[in-house]
Amino acid sequence: HIAKEVGAKVKWWSTTSLGGKVSCLGEHSIVSNQLEDLLSERTRIVAVSHASNILGQIRDIHQICCMAKERSQGYAHVIVDGVAAVPHIFPDISKANVDWYAVSCHKVFGPHLGCLVGKKEAVTQLCTHSFEKEAFMKSMEIGTINYEACAGVEGLGQYWRGLATSDSPAITSQTQLRQTRNQCTESVHDRDEDGRWRYTDMSARTAGTVHDSDPTMLSQGIVEEAYRRIHLAEKPLVDYLRKGLQAYNEIRIVESTTLPSMGKIPVVGFIHEEIPSQTIVEFCSKRGIICRSGTFLCTSLLLEEFLPRKQTSEIMEPSLSAEHNEIVRISLAHYNTKEEIEILMNTLESIPGW
Repeated sequence: HIAKEVGAKVKWWSTTSLGGKVSCLGEHSIVSNQLEDLLSERTRIVAVSHASNILGQIRDIHQICCMAKERSQGYAHVIVDGVAAVPHIFPDISKANVDWYAVSCHKVFGPHLGCLVGKKEAVTQLCTHSFEKEAFMKSMEIGTINYEACAGVEGLGQYWRGLATSDSPAITSQTQLRQTRNQCTESVHDRDEDGRWRYTDMSARTAGTVHDSDPTMLSQGIVEEAYRRIHLAEKPLVDYLRKGLQAYNEIRIVESTTLPSMGKIPVVGFIHEEIPSQTIVEFCSKRGIICRSGTFLCTSLLLEEFLPRKQTSEIMEPSLSAEHNEIVRISLAHYNTKEEIEILMNTLESIPGW
């Protein structure tokens, strides 16, 4: 509706072969599986996710930015949704040269607080007059600030420092993770001789080469090291999970082999040919295993591309009933273990009809 009001066209970057106009997306929408075909000197906004929360594939946002700037003659703003990516990969937004990068702090194990990073050049283009930081912040942050969540962000510095400086090369067990968490929160549990709470310098307690006086402040090197260790912990887990699911003929893992990718985050989506996704999720939930089912905010177009289909006369129709038109998604993180994957697989195998 907004596109119609302002005379804009919404163009969708598809994953496979669909192209042209697609009625389900509106008369002002165009679809192509080639990004360069969607960009022109009239392009003003390019909105992409850093990683797919269904396919798990990581996009090369640096390449996307370069292409968008070149094709639009510098007019396009590239806006990246980093919510699915930041728990797993380092979003080097300066190197990627994105205009705007949006995340939620709870995705990096902090409070529910939105974070929008913008290049100064992109910010100034939004200002009708000369750029004034205070005025701009007030226009963006309307209402009362969530002070509790802002205070909670400081804990992220301690937690990520713990991940980066732990003696273990990867946080691969729950015991090690608890030790790291305890180490990261010791400062708020210490008392002085008079019994009063006191803040402790964490730099003297953690291993590594960083000696910052403020444990809540992180250098880029610390953050990159934490992400390196997260990758070391997560990759064997997701490989083990995928191998287990691939052993069943009734399971179809939702993925794309044609979409350009720089790797994958540890997210696995799948569909069982006989068992509804919601049934699988409820069965696991009753046994203490948390996974989700749904369409996960994807468009009906994307869902149609990846749901199994069968040939009926001369047309393709969905091979599953409406109750099957959801995806089971399993999301892993650095604190999961191989033993937990085995418990999950044993649980799935115990579902009637699996």
